[in-house]
Formats: sequence, C-alpha cells, structure tokens
Amino acid sequence: MSRTINNLNLSKSKVPKSPYKGLEPYSKDDALFFFGRENKWQIVTDNLMANKLTLIYGASGVGKSSLLQAGVAYNLMRDAQKNLAEYGNPEFAVIVFNSWQDDPLVSLIKKVETEIKSLLDDNTLETLASYSFKLDQILEKWAERLDQEDGGGELFIILDQFEEYFLYNSNEQGKGTFAAEFPDAVNRYDLPVNFLISIREDSLAKLDRFKVTIPNLFHNYLRVEHLDAKSASKAIGKPIEKYNELFPDKKQINIEENLIKVVVDEVSQVIQSNQGIGVLKNFREELERQIEAPYLQLVMEYLWKEEIESQDSNTLKLETYRKKGGAKKIVSDHLNRQMQLLPKQEGETSILAIARIFQYLVTPSGTRVAYPLKDLAELIAWPKGKLRKLLEKLASGKQRILRAVNQSYEASERYEIFHDFLAQPILEWCKQYLLDEEKSRHNLSIKQGLPAQSIHQLKLGQYETAALLACQAYRFYQKEQNKVAHQIDEVLREVLCKPYFSNVLRGHQSGLLGISTVAFNPQNCYVLASADYNGIIRIWDLHRLPEAYEPRTLKIEDNISINTLAFSPDGKILASGSDDGKVRLWDIEQSEVSLQV
Repeated sequence: MSRTINNLNLSKSKVPKSPYKGLEPYSKDDALFFFGRENKWQIVTDNLMANKLTLIYGASGVGKSSLLQAGVAYNLMRDAQKNLAEYGNPEFAVIVFNSWQDDPLVSLIKKVETEIKSLLDDNTLETLASYSFKLDQILEKWAERLDQEDGGGELFIILDQFEEYFLYNSNEQGKGTFAAEFPDAVNRYDLPVNFLISIREDSLAKLDRFKVTIPNLFHNYLRVEHLDAKSASKAIGKPIEKYNELFPDKKQINIEENLIKVVVDEVSQVIQSNQGIGVLKNFREELERQIEAPYLQLVMEYLWKEEIESQDSNTLKLETYRKKGGAKKIVSDHLNRQMQLLPKQEGETSILAIARIFQYLVTPSGTRVAYPLKDLAELIAWPKGKLRKLLEKLASGKQRILRAVNQSYEASERYEIFHDFLAQPILEWCKQYLLDEEKSRHNLSIKQGLPAQSIHQLKLGQYETAALLACQAYRFYQKEQNKVAHQIDEVLREVLCKPYFSNVLRGHQSGLLGISTVAFNPQNCYVLASADYNGIIRIWDLHRLPEAYEPRTLKIEDNISINTLAFSPDGKILASGSDDGKVRLWDIEQSEVSLQV
C-alpha cells in the first residue's frame, strides 16, 4: 500500500507561523510538514487495517503521537474523504483518541460520534446513549452508518498515549467501564472495528492488566525507534521545501546545508541501553546517532523565530545558530522558561518539591540518574500518587523535562532527566532556586515577626525603632506581603542583630521548615501565635522572656504545613489553615482541636 500526502486539508490562505512544531506533536492540521517517518507510518497503517488489534510502543520522545496523527490518521482520513467524494460514502473512518482524564468509555463514544458526524457532514445523526448500549454495539451501529448501502463500513480507532489510561483510571473495573467493555469490542471478530494501542515503552508492562481479557493482546506489535541521522535531516529540510511549495507568493525560505548537519550532530545523544559499557563500538556509534525528535523540533522552531520572524531574514543560517549557543543553550533556555512558568501553574509548594527532586536526578558532576518514584516520594514526604501526577506533567506537552523509565512493575517505576543537555542547566537552576528560597523564607520569617519586635522595642523605650518596625509591619501585611523597601531592609538588619533580639521567637526550626505565619490575639496584644511548615503552632506570652518560659505548643499530625492563623474576636479560639485543605479550630485554654472542617 503506497500513499502520499496531498494538500487536501490545508488552505493556502492560512500560512503557519512555522513549519516546525517545537515540543508539540504534529497533528492532522499540519501533516504536510511532517517528514522523516514515511516508511513507518505506512507500515503502521497497513497493520491497523489488517489486524483486529495492533500495539505500537516506543520510548518517550520518539514521536509516536506525530506518527499516528500526522501520518496514519491524516492519510486514512484523506482516503475516506476521497471515497466519500467519488462514491458517496467513506467506507471507513479513523478516530484518534487520547483524552483519558475523564471517564474513558463515555469520552471515546463521544469522540467516535463527533468524528463520524464531521466526516459525513451530518449533525442530524441520532446520538447513541452509552447507558443504552455497550461499547461494541455502539461502534457497530456507527460503522453501519458509514456505508448503509453495502452493509456498513469499518472503524479504525487509535488509542494514543495509552499510558495515561493507567495514570487516571488505575482502579477502574466492573460493568460499564472501559476496562470491561474494551476487551469485549476487541474480541468480537464479527465487529468491523480495528484498534491500535500506542503506549510508552516504560509503561508497556502495565498492559498485563488486559492479558486475561484480551488473549491476543501482544500478538501484533511494532516498535517505534528514535530518528536516525538521515530521517532527522529530512525532518529539518523537507518542511521548508513544502512551505515554499505551498506558499509561492510568500517569502521563499532557504536553509544552509551545514546547519542541518550540525543540528543533527548536536541533538544526538546516547540512548541508554541494558548492555552497559561493554557494548560493541559500532553498536554504540549507532546509539549515539539516535535523535530526540521533540528537541530537534524545539531547536528548529527557535531558529525559525529568531531568523525568519524576528530578523525578517529568508535563510536559516549556521552563524545565527552558533551565536545563540547551539542546541545545548537553546534547550537550556527552554528549561529556564518552563521553570519560570511552573509557579503559576503548580504553586510554590510543588516547585520546592521539584527542586528537591532534581537534586537526586542529577549528580554534582552533571550525570543523569534514574531514580525510583517510591524513593523520591519518601525523600520529600509526598504521597506517591500526587508526586507521580506532578512528574508526569514535567514529562509531557511543552515541558519534556523528565521522562519515566523502566516501569516493568510498579516497584521499579523510575524517572530521569529527559535529555543530557538538561543536566547541567538543572543543576544550576536547582542551586539558585534553593538559595533564593532559603533567603526568601529567612526574610519572610523576620518580616512576619515585625509586630512582636515592635512591641519589644516599645517596652525597652526604643520608640523610634518601634515606630519604624510597626510602620514596616503594616506595609508588609497590608500592601507588599513579601517585599520590603531596600532602605528599611538595611535598618532592620542592623536592629535585628542587637543582643536583645536574640531570643525572640526562637521556638521553630530554621531554614525551609521555619515560620510560615503569625497572628496576634485581639483581646491581648501580648499573646502571639506562630506556626511553621512542619505543622507546629506555638502560643507566646510576650510579657515573659522566651528563654525562661517555654511557649505552649499545638501540633498537627503528619507534619502538614500550616499556611494561615487567625484568632476569634474574643481571643479564645485560634483557627489554622493547612496544606491538607482543612481548617482546625483550637481551644486556647485546653490546647486541643475543638472542631475540624
């Protein structure tokens, strides 16, 4: 079977910003710029059409999604549209499904309906309710609508990123679930539906869950390899040729041949194998020529933006590539951009966890280390499931910072840095982040103690200093939250170094687990509550010297970080809010929780 990509779905009036996709996979919409996998997508297509179930697998970053969407699905869809135009029916339809976060059974049925209605250009077709029919029955009825004059058509369903099914639906079972109805559909040989499962190699063993219900699960499988040098060169040069062909009225773009060779050489990395350092020389040289498709695209997209968009040039030049620091610097800049975005997406607590994890995934000398998820979770005191979801985000989409490896069984689930290029930038980012975090927490603990310091200075008769501290405390709480003017910072450092400050609020740990928040009792301004990131609350009596009278201590179980404190108007109840999403009301007299919500 031989197919060639044509211009069926691309409007010449819609000029893409770039023929390169960066870290995003190619889709059906930009299939005309997808090169380097022509033989592979034809082989996968033939297997999908000829077999009830096909399994393809490969390491993270080999380009499975691009292969399936811009290669297999695009060309099958093109053939179906051609059949529809010439014969009045498409004969078959192809559906790519990768939305595993919600109920996968309901989502898959909805996706099939949407794609077939779009293909037939008929939104009046009756919807088939998932609660009235099983999956195989619904698929059979949709297949019939593809060719009603000749007994129905065929469905080719591609289940992409199947590892996410196990991530989001690990406990799914029983009647009316994907886990129960998918095998029934696969095992019905009279059903005109063929399936393809695409899964990351590190998650391949998780398919054992279906070995009993799908006896021929591993009967037909294909492995997707990394790009070799020849394919990578084609993936760089051919998109520009296609761009010039599609848009002859636009500025024609050129690329220097030397640039292609240098980019391919620099993006290559050793792909880890189980053969160790004793691998034959020619085999190791072959490994070193394997190329990470996402980073190849990332580098080329960056160069396109720099040359074609920013400088209004018409040539991608090796000189510009060198000036930008080459592939290593481009990938490093990508890491820094992604890490700057993460606090907004995940929150500071998650970023601190990531920084601590990075310390275990890269040695001080800059070598990647694959580390077990179970051990990482224990080291940072996070639930394993919560940490897995965070790490999976770093391994997907535009980030591609980590990758999962060697998940042959749950106990061996490991993560490593995605590319050698990222090791040294991660070390540098991690060092700077932890240093800034330590300084930030130290300054925060000082600033949150300003009201107590102000009162202490008032008792000592240091009225000007007390006024300065009180004024700054007001600014901190009401306006800036975590910022203090530089000039006042200098005064604070000088004042807080005096001996009579040395014992104020010394009841918490220093560093990352130090003070997180404080609150004054509205009925007694000499009673102060402080809390820390280790789940401890202390009640201070500022009339008494801390070194002579220990503060009362309240403690939350499991060392959960406390983020906020507030007294009731009568000063008898203290409310605390913590990372576990609970609000606890403490009886100050009894030193215990009276209510938890």
